[in-house]
Amino acid sequence: MEYSIQKTHGTFLGKKIVPSHGGADISLEKNELFRLENDPRGQSIQIMEGRVWLTQTCNRLDVILEKGQTHKITGAGLALLQGLPTGRIRFI
Repeated sequence: MEYSIQKTHGTFLGKKIVPSHGGADISLEKNELFRLENDPRGQSIQIMEGRVWLTQTCNRLDVILEKGQTHKITGAGLALLQGLPTGRIRFI
């Protein structure tokens, strides 16, 4: 999968995706957004550290996820993730 990471004001950041046994981990620093495009429907994420905010264009309700929680993305539209204030996400 290809991912792009941006700061909240729109500056593009290059970020390495670190392979793990369960998928790939992404660390979100303060004020970083993680943008999932290209129909993320069916992708599951697990919060490994911190708290993460998830919003999707196809869903009116945002989700706040805590360490240890898992969430399956159900919509086909753009999904944005942000650490509160930081977080580490594993794609499973």
